[in-house]
Amino acid sequence: MSKQFLIFFSVILFIGCSKDKSKIDPSIKINYNIGDHSTYEYYVENHFDDTTQTNRDTTYILTDTVEKIIEKDTLINDKKCLVILSKSAGKSDHKDYLEITDTSYNYFAYLFVQNNEILFYEKPVVAYKTSLSIGTSWDINTGIPNKMLVTDITSLNIKSKTFTCAKLQFKLQEKGQNGHVVNFEEYVDEKGVVLSKHDIEKFEAIFSDKSAGYIEGKYRMTRIE
Repeated sequence: MSKQFLIFFSVILFIGCSKDKSKIDPSIKINYNIGDHSTYEYYVENHFDDTTQTNRDTTYILTDTVEKIIEKDTLINDKKCLVILSKSAGKSDHKDYLEITDTSYNYFAYLFVQNNEILFYEKPVVAYKTSLSIGTSWDINTGIPNKMLVTDITSLNIKSKTFTCAKLQFKLQEKGQNGHVVNFEEYVDEKGVVLSKHDIEKFEAIFSDKSAGYIEGKYRMTRIE
């Protein structure tokens, strides 16, 4: 599964959506600028249930706080990219190189600060279209045919702050007998992600010690400032 769907998670204290559509703009225009910065809380919870050993029913929780900063724009392989630094309290700093086109922002490459080596995606992954309205969709590169879809333009309340957001959704169905399902939901305003939610439905798995059991989990990323 692509890195952008696997890392970082957040605790949500309060979330609400407005039902009054008459006061909400019909589209969201993504507008990244050099110097923009946001802080996110991340939360992940994974539950492992080993059906062969009663003492192997375990839940793991990971939290982190990350500041994202748009440092500059640059050219990589003749592609104009924004350089976005993610500074993690957990010391896993990395940079994303976001390709800029007339119609979309695309994940083009990334770099882990510790080893300072730029790694390229096999092909660019569309992060967002530059304009998002209900019905906007695009293919996403997860190795399995999938399509991201804007299902709503809505008002989202988080910690006493109100954001006008595009609601994005897709379902990832892994192949194979034990393929798992990830339900993806994300809320985006003109500065990017406000709230991201991934829920992994319970699925059967074989663990490293060859025992059998089930895994399920959830991921949250919330902008706090």
